[in-house]
Amino acid sequence: KWRLFEMNVAEKIRANLKLYRMSQSQLALKLGKSTKVVSHWCTGKYTPTRRNLKAIAEVFNCSVGYLLGRYD
Repeated sequence: KWRLFEMNVAEKIRANLKLYRMSQSQLALKLGKSTKVVSHWCTGKYTPTRRNLKAIAEVFNCSVGYLLGRYD
């Protein structure tokens, strides 16, 4: 069962990677970041900066608010 309202940023990134059938490496390439950085975002070790959240939202065609759990 998906709990979209309760998902954190890392979970939202992982869910969107799956939805878009995209690897962490592919996302890293699109964002101009290292795969290691994207991996840290996906595990929750680090939270993306505001600028990176905006770029991630553009890749996944969603809002930053959605990624932050403010909107569905």
